[in-house]
Amino acid sequence: MFDFIGNNQDELQTKFITGTGDNSAHNVWDNSNEEVTEYTVNITNTLKEALGPDSDITVYPIVGNHDTWPVNV
Repeated sequence: MFDFIGNNQDELQTKFITGTGDNSAHNVWDNSNEEVTEYTVNITNTLKEALGPDSDITVYPIVGNHDTWPVNV
């Protein structure tokens, strides 16, 4: 998916991408704040790399319901 978006930016005419979260494992009772942050940063950076440095597409990562720690905050 990331490669497709990165390779077809002109055709897609996309101005922004919203990452809707749920990046971390769904074993929410065992996740740590550091783990959740690492997953979100990794997914966001992977997408930004696929888009390339000259991309005009803005990436807005948001936190999903499985990306909170402690659980149920």
